[in-house]
Amino acid sequence: MPLPKRALVKAVIVEILQQHGQLPVPQVHELIAARFELSEADKAIKLTSQPQYKVEIRWARQELVGEGIIARPAISGRGHWQLSGEINPPNVYPDEALPEGPFFEGVSKKVSVNRYERNQKARLVCLAHHGYECLACGFSFERAFGPL
Repeated sequence: MPLPKRALVKAVIVEILQQHGQLPVPQVHELIAARFELSEADKAIKLTSQPQYKVEIRWARQELVGEGIIARPAISGRGHWQLSGEINPPNVYPDEALPEGPFFEGVSKKVSVNRYERNQKARLVCLAHHGYECLACGFSFERAFGPL
């Protein structure tokens, strides 16, 4: 099975570093290869002089460093990866109905929103009182579109 898209590789890197803390790069490569069940043939595919899967993992790591999620080598040490401790919590809105129990990526969630219906009589009274012109710019809806 080839290495999946970079977004998924990034998520797995973060998950592995959350579980194990600081790790040497070869161990991260092996854990990711095992996680995605890369065959020896997949691992043997080269991109320039390096195995392609390692290059892809390094690009994913570089993006995570740029996002501030993985610490730079000056902090973690050369040849080691660790989280910077700056992972943002997931967005949770106060009106979300979250299920009880474990949480899984990609499951649906219920979000309540308000829906407003216009009262036709109130609308007509408002238009009779305020007219059909925009108070901000003076645009006349009645002249532009005809009588309503």
